[in-house]
This record gives sequence, C-alpha cells and structure tokens, in this order.
Amino acid sequence: HAVIAEELVRRAADLAAIFGPQGTACVPKLQHALDLVTWIDSLAFIPAYGAFLLFFFLSMAPRDEHAALIGFILSAGAAVADYAENICLFSLTASPFAPGVALSIIPWATGLKWLALGLAGAVGGTILLRKGRENYPAAAACGLGLVGTVVGIVNPALFGAYLPGAVTLSWIVFLIVDIRSAMAQL
Repeated sequence: HAVIAEELVRRAADLAAIFGPQGTACVPKLQHALDLVTWIDSLAFIPAYGAFLLFFFLSMAPRDEHAALIGFILSAGAAVADYAENICLFSLTASPFAPGVALSIIPWATGLKWLALGLAGAVGGTILLRKGRENYPAAAACGLGLVGTVVGIVNPALFGAYLPGAVTLSWIVFLIVDIRSAMAQL
C-alpha cells in the first residue's frame, strides 16, 4: 500500500521507490491519490479512531483508573502524532523529489504514532487481564498488537505493511469488549 510505504520512508531513495522517476506521467496521479487518502485520514479516520479509543479508555476507568488514564493519554498522543505525520505526508507528496525537513520529521511522527497505538492496545489488554481469566485471549491479542508495532517500527522494510493489522487486533478486542458491556446492560 503506497500510503503506508510513504508513512515509513526514511530516505529520499524510499520516496523514489514510491513515486518512480521524476517527470513521469504517473507522478501527478499518485500525488493526487495519496493526498486524497491523507485528507480522508485527517478528516474522518483519525477523529473516528481517536474518539473510539478515548471513549474506550474512559469506559475502562472504573476497572483501573490509572491504566485507563495512561491508555487515554497514549491514544490522544497517537492522534496528535498522526496529524503531525499527515502534515509531513502532504509536504512529501507535494515535493517527493525535494523532500526537505518533512523527511527528517516523518520517521519520528510515524514511529510515535504506531508505538503509542501499540502501547495503548497493551494497556487495554492489561486492564482486561485484571477482569479475569476469560479475558486472557483478548489480552494476548492486544499484546501481539504491541509486538507487531514494535517490529514494524524497527524494520519497516520487512514488517511495515503489518502495522495496521497489528493495531487493529487491539481495536477489535476493544470493540468486542464494548459490545459485550453494552449487551450486559440491556
């Protein structure tokens, strides 16, 4: 996926691998497509996942107030880092052959975003662990999400494509927990 590849760029050569040679007909089309996805991410996806995670951790406060606060802060930090990453993406997409300072900032913004999301998932998993043995598989999935994000950050060339899936593991667990809690209240 070109967007994840652009998020994980570290060098100008990484951008060249995504955009191809300067002056080719496909570059403007790719720039437009990447900008469109980044706009959708900025206007819809980040607010949606940010709200979901923030409300999940608010709902976990009665179970473990301190861990829920940590998860809340990590989730908010991930959303802020994601916006910083998107600012860099807009800059890199506009000038992929002269990337400037955005190329220096994006690894930090991206790494912080993915690490905060992985850690938030792990924190959510620890909250679930405290609830009982029936939550062990869910907590393990959240832990695997953290492992996946760390591996993806450390070696983006080999494992970067798996970052969204790693984070999604904990989000699915959180959604199931939310649905289960809502059903118990009916």
